Amino acid sequence: MRPRTAMLLVGFVLGSTACQSENIAAPQPEFATAALASYDFLNAGIYHSCISRNSVRMCWGVNGDGQLGIGRISTLSTTAQPVVNGTGDTFGVGDGGYNHTCSLSGTRAYCWGFNGYGQLGNGTTTPSSSPVLVSGGISWQWIAAGGHFTCGISTIKVAYCWGYNGAGQLGNGTKNNQSIPTAVNTALRFDKLVLGEHFVCAWLNPSTATGSSVYCWGANDFGQLANGSVGGIRTSPGPAVTGKWLNVTAGSFFACASKGGSPSYLTYCWGSNAYKQIGYQQFIICSCDNPPPGDTYLYATSPLPVDGGLHLNPIAAGYGHVCGRQIETGAMYCWGRGDQGQLGNGSTYNTIRASPVAGGYTYQEKLAAGGYHTMAVRSDGSVLAWGRNVEGQLGNGTQNGSPVPIVVNP
Repeated sequence: MRPRTAMLLVGFVLGSTACQSENIAAPQPEFATAALASYDFLNAGIYHSCISRNSVRMCWGVNGDGQLGIGRISTLSTTAQPVVNGTGDTFGVGDGGYNHTCSLSGTRAYCWGFNGYGQLGNGTTTPSSSPVLVSGGISWQWIAAGGHFTCGISTIKVAYCWGYNGAGQLGNGTKNNQSIPTAVNTALRFDKLVLGEHFVCAWLNPSTATGSSVYCWGANDFGQLANGSVGGIRTSPGPAVTGKWLNVTAGSFFACASKGGSPSYLTYCWGSNAYKQIGYQQFIICSCDNPPPGDTYLYATSPLPVDGGLHLNPIAAGYGHVCGRQIETGAMYCWGRGDQGQLGNGSTYNTIRASPVAGGYTYQEKLAAGGYHTMAVRSDGSVLAWGRNVEGQLGNGTQNGSPVPIVVNP
């Protein structure tokens, strides 16, 4: 995600301009589902994807900045390529941003790809097509890649960020870029954080949190900080939403979270609604809890419930869409932007209401949403993907998009 020179409506930990059109394959009623090995993690950037299988990381999709980590720059790969393993380390949990990728090996953090703002965290702005160790000697438990910046949480739950900081998204009280991890300006101890275009939301375990369990900082041009206002920036963490929240995910200029209490895991969203991704049928700019009926939201400055009352976990946000697994049935639902088939329902239309992904399959709790594509692990262990595929991000050996799930061939 390159810093914006004009207002863009982009998504995930993304930040891109308008998409290139592509051929979308017609919906297929069935497809072969070869059971694959167990997958530890799925990650999706705006135009690339990664998996970790038995702690071995593989990536595919666009590679113009070395974000696949395969040791060379190339246009793209339509099939999975192993991340260069020159250190002998294996890679587990990680995240893909616009054109860089990060991953953990034990408690060490590595990043690769574009580094113009220091987002690789090794004290330089030199790009790398193979993993480089993040500086600082910090032991890590979580890492996330955003729009030319990166954040992580140490094993003692201290949050750090580095890279581009034009909107205060590093959370250190300044707008200065950083090429090494810099502590976020807070005494709070976070369990998880997610990165949007130029903002961050972090999550506190609701069993230990007092007051809010979600805090956000950075840009607020569409109300994505959920503080009841639009505009300005926040250079240090501030409470975003009150109450207990069980999960959080960030798109471009919006975020969603699952609410605790009874019933639990109801999904709420806030921020930009350019593609109906808030999932609530209104047509006003409002920060109120009970807005009057209307049609479609422009943006929301506080959380609003996603229509349908589904209990979803996990949830994942992309450029302008959201997907989640229904707890009771294991079925997958998506809503928001659908022009590239990323909702997986057989159409290329935006939708306000969460709609079931085609095929009637059940899924494990492993899900990732990229710029305009989605990946999930089916109950039989196979990895499925749907949506845009111009850059090969569906990983099936072609560049043909699909509005229904197809098998990834890693």
